[in-house]
Amino acid sequence: MCIEQLSPGLLIRQLRRSFRMSQRELSRRSGVRQPRVCAVEAGKITEIATYDRLVSAMGAELIFRARQITRRETIAEELAAERTSAEERRRARRQALRLSRRS
Repeated sequence: MCIEQLSPGLLIRQLRRSFRMSQRELSRRSGVRQPRVCAVEAGKITEIATYDRLVSAMGAELIFRARQITRRETIAEELAAERTSAEERRRARRQALRLSRRS
């Protein structure tokens, strides 16, 4: 798995686990409450300052990198979104058909 493709929350979770650190320990070291650590790892909190506090508490450095997205990447993302949407529509149709058969 490419690290660049992980969400920031998953990266923080992976880093924490690599140090064999519990959320409670990370909370203690960073000053970020444990429920907030959990929310960050779940992707519910996306504040850069919070990411920085958590990463710093693990002795790591948070670095952001901006880069230009190529047209090929944009097209690949659009195709992936279309496939997902089509798949979701098929699932919904199948579920509706199953429910209508039960009636």
